[in-house]
Amino acid sequence: MADGDLIERIEAAAFSFTGTVGAPATAAFAGMPVDARTSVVHVDEVLHAPDALARMVGADVAVRLSPGLPVPAAGERATFFTDIVALGQRLVLAEVGRLPAAAPAAHVAAATAGGLAPRADFRQQVEDRRLGRHAKEADAVVVATVVGLEKAGPWRFGEHDPDWW
Repeated sequence: MADGDLIERIEAAAFSFTGTVGAPATAAFAGMPVDARTSVVHVDEVLHAPDALARMVGADVAVRLSPGLPVPAAGERATFFTDIVALGQRLVLAEVGRLPAAAPAAHVAAATAGGLAPRADFRQQVEDRRLGRHAKEADAVVVATVVGLEKAGPWRFGEHDPDWW
């Protein structure tokens, strides 16, 4: 699998991690309705996450498995790409994609060899892709250095009016 495919999957998901599938989730686990496609997954490694979830390594999360993918067996490791459904005492996720656990290994090895933390490298690549798309849509892209600030006019009418500089 190409690194671009991995980064596309990470970019499309709110929380990406490698984990080990445990037992099927119970209603008591997350206080939510569950079925045969809801599993408890132990987070082994976080690949990409919002800052608030960056330290989820070692936690058990409830994952609503994608209907288009086979249900993994207990003990199976995989890389999960998920969206956040609920965040409370427990984290509840909805799977949007899955790859074998070894899928990000080459990317992680290259990032580590380059002196980057893998999570930082994933975040940087996602941001680079977003910036690239934004630049392609722009009429112009300017790289400049601010050398000073000056008030644009003497007018100011009220507290909600702009204060141009």
